Amino acid sequence: MTYELQPSLRLDSLLSVASNCRHRIHIASAYAKSEPFKRISEVSPLCCSKQLIVRWQFCDLVSGASDLCLYEVAKYSGWRLYFHQDLHAKMFVFDDEVYIGSFNLTNRGLAGGPPAGNIEYGVKCPSTPEIDCWLQSLITPAVEVDDELYRAIQSDVDNYRQISGSIIPIRKGFSQEVSTLVTRRKSEPTLFLHDLPQTQSPEVIIMSPIVSDAIRHDVQLFGLPPNPSNDLLRNVFRISPGYTWLLNTLSDGAVYFGTITAKLHNDLRDEPKPYRSEIKERLAALLQWSHTLFPEQIVIDRPSHSQRIRRLF
Repeated sequence: MTYELQPSLRLDSLLSVASNCRHRIHIASAYAKSEPFKRISEVSPLCCSKQLIVRWQFCDLVSGASDLCLYEVAKYSGWRLYFHQDLHAKMFVFDDEVYIGSFNLTNRGLAGGPPAGNIEYGVKCPSTPEIDCWLQSLITPAVEVDDELYRAIQSDVDNYRQISGSIIPIRKGFSQEVSTLVTRRKSEPTLFLHDLPQTQSPEVIIMSPIVSDAIRHDVQLFGLPPNPSNDLLRNVFRISPGYTWLLNTLSDGAVYFGTITAKLHNDLRDEPKPYRSEIKERLAALLQWSHTLFPEQIVIDRPSHSQRIRRLF
């Protein structure tokens, strides 16, 4: 893999790169401020898959190292926002162009060096399946922010600021109420209907141009370039929420289609719940993707005319 030393990373350069993206903008940044994030969001094409993962320790939010209002920007700009309180990575992925280094998504981190910003360093390189897997490994254990969690965190931060003023040392952790909510989210299924493929086979993505909403959805879902290779599809699908859910569901043995449909209906976090017919259609697509890409792991047969799904290992 070739790489280029990147002694600094300027926001204006990122805006130019972001505006030309075709399929994904994925950012991991321990600290993040709303101003540079909003500017990137404003130039990002609507059709891109857009994800941001930040650290969001309680002390980061109270001190202003990161902005809580990132969620409002993300929500209205089509981004999915995650946080992981152990995150310290910094990584910017624009289609197949990757920047890895010390720069955060902040004004000082992207100012291009002194006197306005920090001294930063990193590399620019093409994306690889290993980098894609690494980025997804950051997302998988993270917590996705939604309205309920955002309101709870916002209340926690506001209450602390009102009580403490500026003289009490800032605690690291959230209140018990927020911590309980976060813990519960980690133990609950976090699957949404939009996490499942719409096309009936991955071969459609490999062979066809982006001519339908279903193909566009799947390209954005997995952050794929046009006409990806089978190996790339295997790498990104292997760590996707849908395939992970399927493997966990099949861990206790063979499951029939009707049973797994009922479980998917219960596990989906969409409100209101999708129609059962739509769930069956997406489940059929998920199963076909799984069997096509991983025939050595997912077996589908039809004893007594009923579809049965098994996991071999």
